[in-house]
Parts: sequence; C-alpha cells; structure tokens
Amino acid sequence: MSRLIAIGLGANIGTDSEIVARFRAVADALDELFDQPVSRSPVYRTAPLGPVRDQPPFLNAALVATDNLDIDPIVLMAALLDMEALAGRDRSASPTRGPRHLDLDLLLFGDESLAIGGPVNLIVPHPQLTQRAFALRPLEDLLGPTFQIPGANTLATHLKEIGDTQPIAKLAEF
Repeated sequence: MSRLIAIGLGANIGTDSEIVARFRAVADALDELFDQPVSRSPVYRTAPLGPVRDQPPFLNAALVATDNLDIDPIVLMAALLDMEALAGRDRSASPTRGPRHLDLDLLLFGDESLAIGGPVNLIVPHPQLTQRAFALRPLEDLLGPTFQIPGANTLATHLKEIGDTQPIAKLAEF
C-alpha cells in the first residue's frame, strides 16, 4: 500500500546556509529511510508566530514522500525527533514556538487522521496545519492548490483564508 507523507521543516538559529544544510541533511536521511528520493519544496522566509516575538525570522520548507514500506507513524515521528536532537534541539529546554535549530512536523500521513498519546505525542494531520502559511505554501508547491487536507479543505482554500496576515517570501530551492 502506498501512502503520501508530508513533513514540515523550520529553523531560525544559524545562517541561511547553515539552516538549508540541515534541511538537506533531513531530506537525505529521509531518502534513505523511504528507499527513494523525497520531493523538496522551495525554502521560504517567514516571521515567527506565537508568543516569542523577539527572535529571528524562520526558514521553512516541506518534504513529501511516497511510503511503499508501510512505515509506522510512531517510528517515523521518533526518527524525526532524533534528527531534531542531532541538529541541536532540546525540546525540554525550548520555549513553545521559540528559536530552534530544527523543527520537524509530521503534517500528513496518507489520508489518515491519527491521535496517538504516549512518549511520542502525535496528531495527524498536524492540528495547526490549516492555520499556518509557512506549512501550507510549501505543501502547495509540492501537491498543488487543489490538494485536500484530510478532514479539512484544500490547500488553496486555507491559504486564501489566511490571506496576507502571514507574509511569506520564497528564497530558493534546496
């Protein structure tokens, strides 16, 4: 069984080239995990959202994989958390939505809606996906504007609802 998996990437600690190098390392690791290349969106620059405003802008991107290996979502999320830790992120010491070396979010896992508690808390589709231009725009680049988020609307519809309240600027391919 083949399923589409989407992962959001974000970071704002380091230079643009350092952050993009981390994004490339994640994409390369996922190429190996899925035993095939993952699709990579362009990199975008966005303003921080949330309570911590005194921080640098973020770079964001998305990866889309076709899972032919029937990977378990908890195993995948654990691998993403390990990649964050290797890049220098300490989730226990980081403020929510604060500066980070690397943030990896499992945005979509096929057409499934998941809510799994425990040591790896996982909700898919990501609970704030439809409210975040920095996640929607890169996904739109990879999946097209008419892609329907499970249990929600199309990417284009959600981006239209956000409008220009969350400025986002395309930087480069990676």
